[in-house]
Amino acid sequence: SSTKTMHDPCPPGWRVPNGGKTGLWAVASGETQSISSACGSTGVAFNNILAPGAVWYPFAGAKSSTNGSLTNLQQYGYYWSCNVWKSGYGSSFNVYNSTANKHLVATGFMKANGVSVRCVRE
Repeated sequence: SSTKTMHDPCPPGWRVPNGGKTGLWAVASGETQSISSACGSTGVAFNNILAPGAVWYPFAGAKSSTNGSLTNLQQYGYYWSCNVWKSGYGSSFNVYNSTANKHLVATGFMKANGVSVRCVRE
């Protein structure tokens, strides 16, 4: 439901997805808070969205806003959406490595942190 702006880093024909509880990830998974998927040691494959293994989100970590270091590598994957969560925070999709295989769909992340962008086709 979002539209591409001049600030979108994705190439032509692609855009940063909309997030939040009614965004792309929530709609695609059918869940608004968390989803269960195949969780590996390096990422998560969303088998319930497309064909098995068709959508892979690695646990790429984030770049810290305080010192620029890479944090949470192989533990968390943070992905920007084009929405604002609240002042100073962007809406993001976070996946994390856990024994319960639960992966947050809608949350906020400080805009000053460097996190991944996963473009979707317009």
